[in-house]
Order: sequence, then C-alpha cells, then structure tokens
Amino acid sequence: MLTIRSINLFTDWIGIVKAELENRGYSFTENDSYEVISIRYYNYLKRVIPVKPRQIIKSDIFNCPVALAPGLAALESKIQTGQDTFPHLSRKLKKLDERDDLLYDWGIYHLHLGTALENDGYMRRSGPVLFCLYDETHFYFLDVMPHGSWTKQELLRSIHRNWPHLIDDFRIKSNGLIRPEYNVTDDELGGLRGVNVNTIIEVEPGLIYASPGGGFTASGHSVEVMQRHWNNKENLEEFEGKIKADPEKLLKSVYGSDLSFISNPALSFKLVKVGGKYQLKELNNDFSMLLNF
Repeated sequence: MLTIRSINLFTDWIGIVKAELENRGYSFTENDSYEVISIRYYNYLKRVIPVKPRQIIKSDIFNCPVALAPGLAALESKIQTGQDTFPHLSRKLKKLDERDDLLYDWGIYHLHLGTALENDGYMRRSGPVLFCLYDETHFYFLDVMPHGSWTKQELLRSIHRNWPHLIDDFRIKSNGLIRPEYNVTDDELGGLRGVNVNTIIEVEPGLIYASPGGGFTASGHSVEVMQRHWNNKENLEEFEGKIKADPEKLLKSVYGSDLSFISNPALSFKLVKVGGKYQLKELNNDFSMLLNF
C-alpha cells in the first residue's frame, strides 16, 4: 500500500519563484509570508513583457517626436526580433510592491525611448514615452505622449477605434440602456485610481468599458494578480489533496496499472522546475510527472 511521507506543493512553489526573483536581483526578508511572495511574483509577471518576436501595428493617432525617432527605431527592432524590452520599462520595477495604475486599470504599458543603457540596467529616461499593449503575436503602438499621461482617456478610445477585439471582454454590452450619470475627467480619474476605485469609461455615447486591465482590489492590488495568486494556491492544494487521498489511483492514471517500478511504498514528493517546466518529483523511487499550470 502506497503512503505519503512528505508533500507540500505550495511551499515548494514558493521556493522556486522566490529563487527566480532573487536571481533577478530582488530580495526578501524573513518576515515576508508565502502570500506576500506569491503576490509579488504575479505582480512582477503582470508588469514585464514576455520575450518573443512580434509584429508592430500603429494606431490612427500615433506620432513620435523626431528627437525620439532613433530610440523608437531601436525599440521596434527589439520587438520584431524578440529581444528583451525590460530595460525600457519603468524603474518602479525595482520594487516588487510598486503598482502601475495605468496597467492595472487599462492594461496599457509605457516604454521609455532612450538609446543609452545606464548602470542599473534601464534605458536612459526619455521624457515622452511610448504607450502600447501587446498580445501573443503583435505589439500595438498607441502614441508617444508626455510621461505622466496615465489618465488620458484618448488612450482607451484609441484602442476601441483601432483594435476593439483586444478589449471586447471588458465592454459592458447593454444596448445603450446603461450609461454613467457622469463622465469623469482625466484628472478625476487619477484621484479615483489613487483610492482604488474602478471606473467605467464611456468611449462614445452608450459604449462603455470597465477596466480592461482588470482593475483594483480594495487593498490596491491588481485584481488579475490576486486572482492568479489565489487560483494557483487553490489548484496546488487541490492536487496535493488528491495525491494524499489516494496516491495509487493518481499514479495509475498517469502510468497505467503496472506500478512495479515503485520499490519504496513511502512516497516523498517535491515540486521542481526543469527547463521552464514544472515537474512533481518522487524522491524515494526517482520518478517524476510533468505538471501543467
């Protein structure tokens, strides 16, 4: 009869992602809980852009000052050839707890267009910045605007005009029956974000969007970040529970009825990451299972 000697998947996962962040130069204290580390990890993932080649499409309002054209051209080359855009991101990424209100609310990134890499690994700040968003295959350039244009509703209207499919899931489909009593100004929007209020935006009469970036929780975290944190924790705990309840049943679902390769019935599992993929490794019999999450 197979028994479980040790298994703690969420603890193992925390160890993996903590090491990944430490390898990127981040640090933690002994007082940082597993929940804090998990939230910081997903906040990091939301704020960085996965590296892969993408095509570039520009909006109907896109314009770049001549002085920034060399920086824009260099960034475009990185995007098209699949190089890392991390140096162009906000220096606030130095702190894992920092928030990006524009990204949380509308899902829009801002990238700096400097051409000189400074000692801290970030490009020299460029004043005006590129406002953009991306998917698996494309980068969508909205405009180059002054740094601090975080609440310009024209950015959201531009996404709607040019690529409405990117934010269709966040459109409030009411056939014009629901409209805000008052349309907030750009300045008011900044104040509302500051106190974690999610605001609907009417981009044209009767056409309303609600936080394409996912919005804010009452605590000021990204809704998407918190959802990913809780879903991952619950999924790991649920899977761990299934293993503990009937390890033989689970292993037979993976390997078939013949478990003769297991010589030690006392099983000790550890979650590991190899080549970018998670594996559940059994330490006493030296076998492993690939996990997808």
